[in-house]
Amino acid sequence: MPVKKKAGAADRTGPRIRWWLVGVLAGVGACAGALAVLGDMAPSAPFLLVGAAGALSGVLGTVNELIRMRMLDPPAERLPAAPPVPAGPAERLAERDDMSYASPYFAGRAEVIAAVEGDIEAHFAGGAGPTATDPLIIAVTGGRGLGKSELALHLVQRLEHRFADGWLAKVLNGGPEPPVEAGARHPGRREQPFAPPRRRPRHPEKVLAEMLRLVNEPPQRDDLDVKALSAAWKAATRRRSLLVVLDDAKDFAQVRPLLPEGPRNAVVITSSDALTEAGRHGVRHYRRYPLGPLTPEEGAELLRSIIGGRAADLTPESLREVAEQCQGHPLSISFCGMRMRGPDGWRPEQLLAELRSDRNTVLLGPAGVTAAFAEAFGECAPAERLLLSRFARIGLSSYTPWSAAALLGTDTAAARALLDGLCDRYLLKRLNEEADGRFRYALDADVRTILQGNDARALGVPRPELLRWSAPALTRAMDRLLAAYAWLAQEAARARAPQEWGFTEPDLPPAAAAPELGLRAPERPDTWFESERQNLRACLTLAENRGATALAWRLARSIAALCRGGRVYWQDWGETLERCSAHALTLGDRLAQGISLLDRAEFAGSQGRHTDAVDVARQARRAFADGDVRWQARAARAIGVNLYRRGDRDEGESELVWAERVFGECGEGRWHARTLCNLGELYRFRGDYERAHAHLVAARAESAANGDTDQSANAGLVLGEVLGHLKQDLRAWLVLRDVLDTLEATGGADWYRARCLRTMGRLDPIRLRDQYDACDLLLDPEAEAARAAHWLRYFERRTLGRPVSEREAAERARQWSESLHADARRCLGEENWPVYVRTSGGRPRWSTSPAARRLARDRAEWSHEAAVARVEEADDLLRRAGDEWGSHRTRLILGELVMKTDGDRGGEVMEAAAEGFAALEDWWWHARALRHTAQELFAIRRTAEAREKAERAKVGYERLSNLSGLLRTQILLGKILSQAGDNRAAREELGSALERAREGSAKNIVHRALLEEVEHVHTTLVGEDPRRSLRGVGETEA
Repeated sequence: MPVKKKAGAADRTGPRIRWWLVGVLAGVGACAGALAVLGDMAPSAPFLLVGAAGALSGVLGTVNELIRMRMLDPPAERLPAAPPVPAGPAERLAERDDMSYASPYFAGRAEVIAAVEGDIEAHFAGGAGPTATDPLIIAVTGGRGLGKSELALHLVQRLEHRFADGWLAKVLNGGPEPPVEAGARHPGRREQPFAPPRRRPRHPEKVLAEMLRLVNEPPQRDDLDVKALSAAWKAATRRRSLLVVLDDAKDFAQVRPLLPEGPRNAVVITSSDALTEAGRHGVRHYRRYPLGPLTPEEGAELLRSIIGGRAADLTPESLREVAEQCQGHPLSISFCGMRMRGPDGWRPEQLLAELRSDRNTVLLGPAGVTAAFAEAFGECAPAERLLLSRFARIGLSSYTPWSAAALLGTDTAAARALLDGLCDRYLLKRLNEEADGRFRYALDADVRTILQGNDARALGVPRPELLRWSAPALTRAMDRLLAAYAWLAQEAARARAPQEWGFTEPDLPPAAAAPELGLRAPERPDTWFESERQNLRACLTLAENRGATALAWRLARSIAALCRGGRVYWQDWGETLERCSAHALTLGDRLAQGISLLDRAEFAGSQGRHTDAVDVARQARRAFADGDVRWQARAARAIGVNLYRRGDRDEGESELVWAERVFGECGEGRWHARTLCNLGELYRFRGDYERAHAHLVAARAESAANGDTDQSANAGLVLGEVLGHLKQDLRAWLVLRDVLDTLEATGGADWYRARCLRTMGRLDPIRLRDQYDACDLLLDPEAEAARAAHWLRYFERRTLGRPVSEREAAERARQWSESLHADARRCLGEENWPVYVRTSGGRPRWSTSPAARRLARDRAEWSHEAAVARVEEADDLLRRAGDEWGSHRTRLILGELVMKTDGDRGGEVMEAAAEGFAALEDWWWHARALRHTAQELFAIRRTAEAREKAERAKVGYERLSNLSGLLRTQILLGKILSQAGDNRAAREELGSALERAREGSAKNIVHRALLEEVEHVHTTLVGEDPRRSLRGVGETEA
């Protein structure tokens, strides 16, 4: 097409022009660089020559950067009609979920394939303009067993090269499932001993959370409502080029939230539903292709592809007749093709006679499939028949060689050989590969329906095999499978969250897998859990139905620990904890009850339900009474954390102090570090920054020593905040930079990155530059002129211009040098000195390390505008992650920054953040937000608005056990009242604050600095000075 040729020509020209420009720039830049070096090598060179060289080098560098940016990010109108092919397969996504691999034998559907390819071509040619937002949607509909999923996979094979970011598939389990209940019978047959787990349609919320993780945009929580997750998914895909397959959809309502946004994306939906309501939802670029059975000609073509060379000896009429007998169902035709394959394969007339036999009409199942299935099933070996039956009756969504071995009581190698043989005959299908390159396996839906709806005799199982088909034999097989899953889940949970284990455990039967399975603990617990999560939930249900309560408790606890470790699947997490607690009650084991209650308390705290968390944690502590003191300390920590996070910091501190002492005495390093961090955070909010700093430094070091990278990052984040409040902004910047580096190296969550950016944005740009310049004055070898000027100013201030002796001058020089060193060490921090400073010629100089060079570049980023941009980026990350609370806190900081240049907008942002906390019923942060808003309004002399916010904050703090916050609000309110001229009200407010501060100090719950601050403000504004204290204390916060 002409348009494509033009775009292609432009693409070919672009790189040649760029390399030509780069070559010219490199040559001229080399000359400029040589001239610039001349300035260092020959100081006597003409100044204008050297200056011109430097300027030319800078201009060329700028031009080159602009060209680079232009080439890497062309404007929308210059985008090619089709998405670019990526540089290599490692950059592309290929995630098939539980979809089978495409069969090597595929026939028919040529018209549909050609039409879809044309749709893709037309959409990319005309729909990728700068304002386009809608993806192309292809719906493949039709009844069960018609090959919709197979067609979707072949479309992926033919089209995936068109999508620069690859493809992903999600199975939605929306197809109709026949009921299989416990006790259901085939007429005249034995009962099913238990009901396998039902395959229910998947909730869009869970699918969205999984897809967001696949594109590296994980939500902070996946128990958010579907609207928030769908918005995050659309934002994550807007600038991507993805092919998304949504297989087995129930209806369009299930699919609609899962649709991406962006003109370079396409969606293939398969469904047994007609999906006719798509038009009513306002969906554009929608194409629907209903499938029917294969025609006799298409069926004969499929048979020929499976049979191979022998098909040349068979008449086309006989092959069409076999396809007609299979009613055009691809699965039945595939069964028959395998029976006819090879030199000893059946002749068509033999196969037709068997398919038409009366004995093949007894099976219950989909029409057109049962007869062919009966023939294929009859040809299986006894172990293969038994395995297929147990797969269907256990009812997991997929199986591995070890799980097949557990069901048969054999070894894994033998089970793998059986699985591959069944796949070759279409009785099983291969699913996605595991991390070790091995496959998972699953039953086709029609095969599963037949096996679940018919007992052994109806299936024609020979009498000698019936004993292994009995209900007791099936129950023993299930017990082996459940024991193996319980062991694997517990080992994965131990590896993912080692701090959750190690204390005294309940006296329950241990989880143990059969040795012949050769199982090993999962090396990558998160990946293992992602692939086995649905099976683990199904096993939990099976264990409950089986009455294996101890095993169900262990499974539930492990699932919850894996959810908590990755902070994923919040709905599963909460539901599993409830079941875990119920099993503990059934067991009557107080320790198991306490552990379950403690896990529920920590889950409630993670959701922000701090009052519920305190109540449940206190129940857990009662269950731990007279037991392992470490469990009691865990409960005390949970109580303390949730008390101070709901605003009762004074009561929470005593709980945390006791827990910290117990963990320290017992040598529990991980829990000791976590509790130190909690105390550091509490002291930080109280305004006791020196104490907070000491706790956080210790917590960070201990976490790192124990390999707890997540907790080390968390302690570093809070430490950065504390250093900022101590006005040690440069040290705070370096701590937060280190946390960011660690997160990038370990693939840390965006939630941590957002917190880093938020805290970095709050640092004072002026103080950052001043503190860096204080270091640079000492460490930069080219700062001799600046040092000389600084020495003269220092000398004149100290001597006031009077003549001094040489001895005094030398002493002054020594003092000046020591002050330079002291200032630099204080600003940079002793902990950072070895990294950023080296000794050269006996003098300290900036290190040549990458960290020091980057710090020099960072200085250009220290501005008010850059700070606002960081906080806005943090807010965007948190919103996309679905962290509503974190977004409110970030916007509170954003409002403080904006208030410096735009009081109206800043006030609106802060007010909205305060109301957001109220909507979440977080009354402590609601009061804090109001107080901070009042503080900023007071600073720009908007007294009436500041008074109203401060009075509301005071009411909020009075409802909480938060004396520090109340005192700071009263101090602020006293200042506001004084500024408004209401001196009497100011006197009463500050007098009340002073009385409360003295009482709190006597009880050791008010820090001395806060008491002195109250006294100072009272003295300044009221005129009384009961302590004769004249030293003012800077603002702190609670």
